[in-house]
Amino acid sequence: MRKGASERLNRAILDSLPAHIALIDGSGRIVAVNEAWRRFARENGLRAEGAGVGADYIEVCRTATGPSAEGAHLVAEGLSELLKGTRRGYAIDYACHSGSARRWFRLHASPVDDSPLAGAVVMHLDVTKRQRATERARLAANALRQMAEGVLVADSAMRVATTNQAFCRMTGCSASDATGRNFVEFLAGNYPALVLERIREALQDHGIWKGELFCRREGGAVFPAKVSIATVHADRTGPEHFVAVLNDLSTQQDYERKLDQVSRHDSLTGLANRTALADDSQLIIASVQGQHETPALMLIGLDRFKLVNDSLGHAIGDVLLKSVAARLRAAIPMGDVLARLSGDEFAVMLTAVSDVQAAEIRGREIQAALNEAFVVDARPLFVSASVGVSCFPSDGHDFETLLRNADLAMRQSKAAGGNTLSMYVPAMGGGHLEQLTLQSDLQLALERNEFLLHFQPTLALDTGDVVSAEALVRWQHPTLGLLAPGRFIQLAEETGAIIRLGEWVLRTACTEAVRWGREGFGPLGVAVNLSARQFELPDLAARVGAILLETALEPERLRLEVTENLVMANPQSARQTLSELAAMGIHIALDDFGTGYSSLAYLQRFPLHCLKVDRSFVKEIPGNESSNAIARAVVALGKALGLRVVAEGVEVEPQLKFIREAGCHEVQGHLFCRPISRDELLRWVRGRGKCE
Repeated sequence: MRKGASERLNRAILDSLPAHIALIDGSGRIVAVNEAWRRFARENGLRAEGAGVGADYIEVCRTATGPSAEGAHLVAEGLSELLKGTRRGYAIDYACHSGSARRWFRLHASPVDDSPLAGAVVMHLDVTKRQRATERARLAANALRQMAEGVLVADSAMRVATTNQAFCRMTGCSASDATGRNFVEFLAGNYPALVLERIREALQDHGIWKGELFCRREGGAVFPAKVSIATVHADRTGPEHFVAVLNDLSTQQDYERKLDQVSRHDSLTGLANRTALADDSQLIIASVQGQHETPALMLIGLDRFKLVNDSLGHAIGDVLLKSVAARLRAAIPMGDVLARLSGDEFAVMLTAVSDVQAAEIRGREIQAALNEAFVVDARPLFVSASVGVSCFPSDGHDFETLLRNADLAMRQSKAAGGNTLSMYVPAMGGGHLEQLTLQSDLQLALERNEFLLHFQPTLALDTGDVVSAEALVRWQHPTLGLLAPGRFIQLAEETGAIIRLGEWVLRTACTEAVRWGREGFGPLGVAVNLSARQFELPDLAARVGAILLETALEPERLRLEVTENLVMANPQSARQTLSELAAMGIHIALDDFGTGYSSLAYLQRFPLHCLKVDRSFVKEIPGNESSNAIARAVVALGKALGLRVVAEGVEVEPQLKFIREAGCHEVQGHLFCRPISRDELLRWVRGRGKCE
C-alpha cells in the first residue's frame, strides 16, 4: 500500500474512534487531532487556536480557569512530566464542565516511541456514565448505612449477602455472622414451618410480603418488627436478589405507651385528664344501662385558689394541688374515676350510687375531705371547694351533657359564696345558653349592621343649653330584640370584640356630631366611653386621630370618658395615653368619680377637663347625708382643680336642686331625657325649652 493511502486509512481509523485523540510534539503543541477531538471542541465553543493543530495544549491546560481548572492543571502537570521523560505514561480521571453539564473524562497519555522528545499520544475517554453509576452506588451504600431501618439483602438462593448497621444493631448479629444464612429462617425462624412457607409463596407469587413478626435477637430475646420483603428481578429468568426492610416496633410501642400516658393523664398530679375521664365515663354509663344505678359526675372547683398562686407563688400552688389530688384519691373508693380538668378544677365519676340523694351524700363526704388543713412548706393552708353534681340519666345521657350540667351547678355554688354543694336543676341552664348564643352572634353583629347608637343629652345648669350628648350603644338582636349594653359589653370585652365595636361607636358618634353641625345645632359635642381593652391599645391616640380626620370632626367637640378605676390600674401608662389625646384637643372626662381609689396627686397629673359624679351618689341625694357629703366634696374638688363637673343619673327635682346648689356645671339624667335615637335627639333639642 502506498504511503498516501496508508495515511488516509490511518486517518479514517482515528476519526472513527469515539475517544478524543490528539498527537502532541515534544514541546506540547498539537500536531494532529481526530474528528471526535474536533467535534468536542466545536460543541463547547473552543476556538481552533485553543484546541486545534498548532495550539500549545499544555499551556492551555495550565492557564485554564473556571470550574474545570483543577483537573486541567493536573493534566498540564502530568503531560509536562511525561515529555520530560520522568514518566513512562500518564492517566487521570477528571471533571470537565461541558456547556452547563458536568462530565467526567479519563485521560491516557503515552510517548510516541521510546524518546519522549518525539511527542505523545493523548486520548480522552468520556466516562461520565460510569462515574455517575459509581456515585449512585456510593450514595446508595451510604444511604443504606445511614438508614434507621434494618436492611438485609439476600441472593437468588435466599442466602444473606449483606446487611446494614441498623440491622446489626436490631438483631445483635454481625454482618459476617449473618452472611450465608437463609434470610427467611433468619427473620422468622421461631415461627412454625407453615408461616415460613407462606412468606416464600408470597414472594414467589407476588414478589412482595409485608407483615409484623417477632424477630429473634442474637441473645434469644424477641422484638416486634414491621417487615417488608421485596423481590428484585434482573431479567425474566427469576429473582436476582431479595431485600428485607425491618422497623423495630419495640421503641415505637414504648413511645406509644408513654404518649398514651401523657395524652390521658395530668402531668402535675398524675390523675386522669378530661380525655381519659370522658372515655371511662362513657364506659360506666354504657355498663349501667337498664340497671338500677345512678352514676353521678361531681365537679370540684377550689375556691379562690388564684390567691394562693398570687401571694405564695406557683410552686407552692403546684404542691397544694398535688396534695389536694392525694386527699381526693384517698377519699374515693375503688371504681370511681378521679380526674383533674384544669388549673383548680377536679372531677369524680361516682359509680356505685343508687339514687340522686345517695350521690349528694357521697359528694358532701368527698367535699368534707378537704376541710382539714394542708401543710405546705411548713405552712398550714386551708382550702374549700365549690361542688356541682349532675346525675345519669336525669341530668344527661352522655358525658358531655353531664359535664356541662355539673359545671352549671358548680358555678351556682361559687355564686353562693363557695364551700357549697349544688345539685343540678334544669333552671340553671337558661342564662348560660343565652350567653353562648350572644357570644356566637356577637362575631357577626357588626357585619350585619345590628348595632346602633342612642344619645343622652347633657345640659349646662347655668344656661339650660344642651352642650353635648353621650353616645350609648345598643344591639338590635334579630331574635332577642333591642339589648342594652349590660347584656353584651362584658362579653365583648372578654372575647376581644370590644376593639372593633368601640371603633365603630367612635366613628359613628363623630359622624353624627358632624351631621348636627350641618343641620344648624352649632358646636354640639359628643361623648364616647372608652373600654378597658381600647384604653390599653398602644396606638389609641393614632386610631382616634385617624377617625377624627376621616369624619372631619373638630377634636374639641369630642369628649372621651374613662372610668376612675381604669386610669388608676396603671397611672403612668394612663397619663401618657391621656396626654397624647389631650394634645390633639380632645376633652377628657373622668367617669364614675368617687367609686375608685384615685388620689389628689394623680388627679393633678392627669390632663382632665371634666369630672362626672357617679350616679350611685346622685341616686341617694338629698336623703342620704353620706352621699350628700361625697357629692359636695367631688364638686368642690373638681372646681378647685379647674374642671367641669357633671352630675349623671339625675331623675327627680330634689336631686336637681341639690346638685345646682352644690355648684355642678352640667347635668344628665332621665329627668330631662332618656337615651334616644339620633332623630329623636334632634327633635328633642329643637322642641325643648330652657332648664329651670
